[in-house]
Amino acid sequence: MEEIPAPLPLIQKKYSLEPDMIFGWKPKIPKSSPIPLDFNLNPLPTCKDSPEQKFPIIYHGYRPPNSHIMHKLFSNKSTYNYLIKSSISIDIEYNYKHAALSSLGRYNGMKKEFTEEIEFDSFFECGNLDKAIKYSKNEYDLYMRSDTNAYGSYKWFYFQIINKAEDRVIKLNIVNFKEQHSLFTQGQKPMIKYNDQSWEQFQGPVVYKLSKLNKVVKKGTYYQLTFEVPMKSLDSCFLATTIPYTASELHQFLDSMPSKIQLGSVGRSLSGMTIPLITITGNNSKNPKKYIIIQARTHPSETVASVLIQNCIQYLVSNEKSATKLLKRYVFKIIPMVNIDGVIAGNSRMSLAGDDLNRKFAEPDTMLHPEVLDIKSLVDRCNNENGVLMFIDIHGHSKKKGSFMYGPYFPLHSSTYFNIRLLPKYLSKKTDIFRYYSCKFKSEKSMRQSARLVMSQNLHIKYTYTMENSLYGYIDQDRNSHSFKPHNFKDLAKNLIESIYKFTKYTDPRKTQKSPKGRHKHNLQDILEENDQAYSSSESDSQSESEEDCIEAKNNVVNAIKNFRKDIVRKENSSSTNKTLYSANKKIHSQNQLGANKNLPTVNKRMPSPQKYGSNIEKGVMKNSAQQVMICENKSLSFYDEKIKADVSNSLNSDITFDKSGQRISSVQKKNYSKVNIFEMFSNRKEKGFVRYHSGIKKSLNFPSFYPKLMKN
Repeated sequence: MEEIPAPLPLIQKKYSLEPDMIFGWKPKIPKSSPIPLDFNLNPLPTCKDSPEQKFPIIYHGYRPPNSHIMHKLFSNKSTYNYLIKSSISIDIEYNYKHAALSSLGRYNGMKKEFTEEIEFDSFFECGNLDKAIKYSKNEYDLYMRSDTNAYGSYKWFYFQIINKAEDRVIKLNIVNFKEQHSLFTQGQKPMIKYNDQSWEQFQGPVVYKLSKLNKVVKKGTYYQLTFEVPMKSLDSCFLATTIPYTASELHQFLDSMPSKIQLGSVGRSLSGMTIPLITITGNNSKNPKKYIIIQARTHPSETVASVLIQNCIQYLVSNEKSATKLLKRYVFKIIPMVNIDGVIAGNSRMSLAGDDLNRKFAEPDTMLHPEVLDIKSLVDRCNNENGVLMFIDIHGHSKKKGSFMYGPYFPLHSSTYFNIRLLPKYLSKKTDIFRYYSCKFKSEKSMRQSARLVMSQNLHIKYTYTMENSLYGYIDQDRNSHSFKPHNFKDLAKNLIESIYKFTKYTDPRKTQKSPKGRHKHNLQDILEENDQAYSSSESDSQSESEEDCIEAKNNVVNAIKNFRKDIVRKENSSSTNKTLYSANKKIHSQNQLGANKNLPTVNKRMPSPQKYGSNIEKGVMKNSAQQVMICENKSLSFYDEKIKADVSNSLNSDITFDKSGQRISSVQKKNYSKVNIFEMFSNRKEKGFVRYHSGIKKSLNFPSFYPKLMKN
């Protein structure tokens, strides 16, 4: 018998795919990386830049340099949980400590010489106030901070005022709104909370007009919101666009829920936050249960979406008749806060990467949009299991009143043309808050990457809706405007669930349920007549904004993630390489010996000991691992990359061996793994003597279970 040739020298590489598949070991890659947060992409000139006027900047809002520092400051036991390895946390703080101070280049918070009169503050979760300028004794110009890594999306403000002087009326000018048509021109007013009282609508007059910034800016048009706040001495108040709903409030609500709901996770956000997933269903049914999936808060400033979905959850877990019957037939999967990173940071519309997640569902980036990938994976699994009956994406609308829906287009001759209009029709019959006239059923090209159309066209879910809810209020039958109150969302949630139940009785009948007679006739004429007025000229899906992508910011985020992962992997590999190789060697020895002792006790003495070739075999394993890595040398080896997942999957289906020159010789199919000796898989099969000897052993034993099976991930 010829001797086994010496293995090729090992190639030093961060990742080795083949041993990972065999021995079940993976390099420890941190699940979260520090995302750099850039707020200077769209710097706005202040009114003090005007040559005629000079006013002091008295407050600078907090601008966290990266996501880990932001989470460390905002997360604690009383808010949301964000766990970071201590070693990683120390490295981040060390690397960013000096950069955080130098990059800001200005004072954070109130300037000391102005703290005796009034104090501004937004250093809390969801807070958004970037600058405050003292225009006169009791008048201040305020600037909203831009979204992270984006050119600018200004519509969300949330800050605190503390009056340290005598009783007075403070005039506030929020000067950098971007929307020309706003509900502030139709009756909407900011929300205010004095001291420890509850949130209520501001009672004084508000004015929404062209901003004084337009005198000094060179590009774009801005608008300002002006109102006067009466404050007593030593009084404090919070002001916000709408009632804030933070990630901490969501976790507190979920902790108070009964055991009837199942708390899980869709996955992790870009910064490593857990995205909650709520599963609600009733008793087991004989028939397989389809899924109804609801998601909300893709855009952080649309807090009404969180309020509505919280009331939906509360109604589903109640003992109401329609909710109980609905849960017997369906499983609800609810994602209450999709863009949880943007909510914590106080963004208006974007994620931490500076992207509108509702425009990334068609082609999400594997590194920048993990939230979207996880949601699509969840919907796909549910669709393949028992099917998804309905997908609802809940949003808020800053230009229109009431509640309404958008759905995909179906031709008139299709039965779905009628069915998809049933749910909004039922809902409009139950409450004045919902307006069927504002609903649209189109598949616009501008919306082709939205969740609604991707779920409909790519994942083939018929009944997909975007449910829009005004940030202000609704119009009653007498054409009078009313601002939303807490009980309005409670009633709307109840009517939504009851309408879904009624909708399922007509569109998804079961064998045990009689289908009502003439189910398509009683509303068909009404829907066809009203359909002509249903097409509005305003934007859909939360007012599509043509925000220009900042390529430089995206590259900075991607490079920061890659560099961080490389550093962590390099440190961990240096300390765990010897331990891993020892564990792999030990596993090969133990499995070979176990197979011989357990299955062939009488023949074992006539067998050459597996340990005789053990060291060379193990080196052969690592040799071929190195060759496999060489093939992937020019590819990105991130386990978060779909392309690499495909490479790993392909390598699982076939195992490749090489000769001395590194040329490919043959492959062994995955289906034969259980019958293949590890000698045959990783030795040089051109050595005919060894192959002939090995074949003789197999023929004489005729017992394939002797050969150890591969351990698969």
